[in-house]
Amino acid sequence: MGAYHGALLALDRASGTIWQRVSRGVRQVVTFLLVVIGWVLFRSTTEQMAGAWLHPMFVPEAGGQMMTSPVLPLSLAVAAVVAHAMPNTFELPHRWNSAAIAGLAGLFLAVLNSGHQTPFLYFQF
Repeated sequence: MGAYHGALLALDRASGTIWQRVSRGVRQVVTFLLVVIGWVLFRSTTEQMAGAWLHPMFVPEAGGQMMTSPVLPLSLAVAAVVAHAMPNTFELPHRWNSAAIAGLAGLFLAVLNSGHQTPFLYFQF
């Protein structure tokens, strides 16, 4: 995983100003895809596992109704309209309720402590 991250950093440095001339949206999409691929590589224990996870991420397969259904473009259109028409978080008024915040914090702590413990991720290595 470190080699992957190092290779991406080296590629970024080697590209110089070429990468900076690409539009911001394209850079964000490419960065997101590279991060997701990195997560898969980090979590996989074998190359076969990584391939099994990466293949369906980038290769569409027959039989998926969502891709051929009119629901997908419709839901994307609705999400886009809502995302652009509704106010952003910084535009909303914030009215803090201390009792509600304390109650939610207590609930979160109870949920966190209710499950079984899992070993720290880096203990695998």
